[in-house]
Amino acid sequence: IGKALLVPLLARNSGLDLLSYLYLPEEPTYYPNVPRALEDNSEANRGVLRPLIDGSRLPAAKGFRFNTIADYVQAFRSGACTPTDVAKRTVAFIKQSNSSSPPLRGIVDWDEGVVLAMAEASTERWKRGKPLSLLDGVPVAVKGGFRVDPYPARGGAAFIPELSRSVAEGGSVKKLKKAGAVMIGVANMHEFGTGTLGSNPNKYHLHARNPYNLSHFAGGSSSGSAVCVAAGLCPIALGTDGGGSTRVPA
Repeated sequence: IGKALLVPLLARNSGLDLLSYLYLPEEPTYYPNVPRALEDNSEANRGVLRPLIDGSRLPAAKGFRFNTIADYVQAFRSGACTPTDVAKRTVAFIKQSNSSSPPLRGIVDWDEGVVLAMAEASTERWKRGKPLSLLDGVPVAVKGGFRVDPYPARGGAAFIPELSRSVAEGGSVKKLKKAGAVMIGVANMHEFGTGTLGSNPNKYHLHARNPYNLSHFAGGSSSGSAVCVAAGLCPIALGTDGGGSTRVPA
């Protein structure tokens, strides 16, 4: 009775029945519009890292300057610091920021041993002069919607079982690991990506805070990824966007 009478009545009263007649003539875009310059396979233009690094020199703001990929590469090449040094400071910051009042909660899942192991392997490669790529040793955070070994893929929820560990690791994550990037952990997110505030009160996540004003949310759903970059924790973080999930925090 409810399906036959009540649901259609509610749809008509709310105007939702009009969606049945909606026509969108614009075809969906299945592939990104890649700039022609990045399609050039010559040695000078291969990939996207070179233009990214060349254009990454940001001006200082109030005495603070974000570390860019180029900064890390220069430091690792010169021996000014190692990926292990960076990883140790990163882990210390995660612990400190998550124990503050209120906690920042940019990263919600991490393992110090795993992070340091990846960094130490990168340090050895740089010492031998054989880094895997320009991202070797660079810290990267990954939104909880991606599966990252050895952490569970909760998707921002608290009730996802340990079976989530059987989910295949994300393709983007695999490529970053293959490039030598150091996965510093799983970034916070709005539960299942279903909101734009980044407010997630469950026990595993808590609210991701705006690093410029801890009394504010960070926006969502890729809240933790935005927090990690905005706080200077890492120069790169993976997020996803279905309706503003990276644009709102930005």
